[in-house]
Amino acid sequence: MKKIILWIPLFLAGMQIQAQAKLTKNNVLGNWALCTIDMPDVIFYDLENDTISISQKAINEAKQNPMFVSVDSVKTLAKQGLEPFKQFFLKINPDATLEIYFGVPGSYSKSTYVVDEEHSTIIVTEKSQIKSNYTGEMIRDRLRLYFNDKGIVYTLLLKKQVPKIN
Repeated sequence: MKKIILWIPLFLAGMQIQAQAKLTKNNVLGNWALCTIDMPDVIFYDLENDTISISQKAINEAKQNPMFVSVDSVKTLAKQGLEPFKQFFLKINPDATLEIYFGVPGSYSKSTYVVDEEHSTIIVTEKSQIKSNYTGEMIRDRLRLYFNDKGIVYTLLLKKQVPKIN
């Protein structure tokens, strides 16, 4: 019995390792909808369940604003600001083009990309200039991407789906 109990953590660790895979040219293809947005020490927004968590650091900063009413009002305002991301989709095509719709009218962009399989990175270019790098991994059927914008590292979790444009 003790031997079985000792093997359980190893089995679970092995399952976790198998569940994560590097990005490849083939596994990133398709239409991707946003599931979660994570900005460490600021906010975590789960779009599928419409739940939001705001860090204590962000709440303390909000309290410095004379317009601060309550933590619930901060959450409500944050949700309203992030609402358009419910319509966000990323389309990664086999012809090395990448299309992004940010959720608001007129917010469509089309770029080219290269997948650096060795470093598990998607390199997005526009007019032969590197626009952004997204490192990431596949977690089962989900795509997790990390990117740095002005010193803030964002984590996006996406799932495959048919895009819905209103």
